[in-house]
Amino acid sequence: MGGGRPGAAEAASMVLLDDSFASIAAAVRLGRAVYQNIRKFLVYLFSHNIGELVPILAATFAGFPLVPISAVQILAIDLGSDVLPALALGAEPPEPDVMERPPRSRRERLFSAAVMGRILFLGGIQAACVTAVFFWHIVASGIPFDEFTRDTPVYREAITMVQGGSCSASSSTRSPCAPTGRAS
Repeated sequence: MGGGRPGAAEAASMVLLDDSFASIAAAVRLGRAVYQNIRKFLVYLFSHNIGELVPILAATFAGFPLVPISAVQILAIDLGSDVLPALALGAEPPEPDVMERPPRSRRERLFSAAVMGRILFLGGIQAACVTAVFFWHIVASGIPFDEFTRDTPVYREAITMVQGGSCSASSSTRSPCAPTGRAS
């Protein structure tokens, strides 16, 4: 502010460069938006990674000799369909009602129970669908598990379906962290 002393500016947690209260309101609005965007970013990435991990674990526990999705495919999916949408979520403008909500508690964690529940819910849906499609295609072929190799056409079709399912689940036009009140 206009006539402040340099010592006071160093000790303050906020220094205004003008005499307008609107500067404080704008800073709070942007701070809330950043916090919400980080949450959206985390929900998107972690739920998508659950959808990639569960098919591998399910195939291992089912005794299937090959993995439903390889490490190279996971990297391709992550580079191709995770990076840019996640960055876009991080740069979303503030929601219109962000200043109408009460302030969040200082003790509120970024990974709150609501966020973890949303990650598990969305990741669980994706994982269940992708795993079901993989095993449905494998079982429908009628070939026993122990006869599958990397060169079996049915296996190649099934892993292509898994990769396609993982990519399509990550390319939604709707925000993966839809507003559900303060907990979202």
